[in-house]
Amino acid sequence: MEAQKTGADSDRWLAGIVDDVALVEFFRRDATQRFPDGGLSAEVYTCPDYTELELLSPWVYLEVG
Repeated sequence: MEAQKTGADSDRWLAGIVDDVALVEFFRRDATQRFPDGGLSAEVYTCPDYTELELLSPWVYLEVG
């Protein structure tokens, strides 16, 4: 299997199931904020060894110090 990544700019939930375990992440996307990766708030990455469920936060500028 080749590595793949997909994403969405929506809100609600993201879930993954392995054997008899389900991981569900609930979130709300603030449409007034700027998000990384072209405005995505959720991404799924898969490769032969593992799968990632990623929730992305809006851009935040941190001050030095």
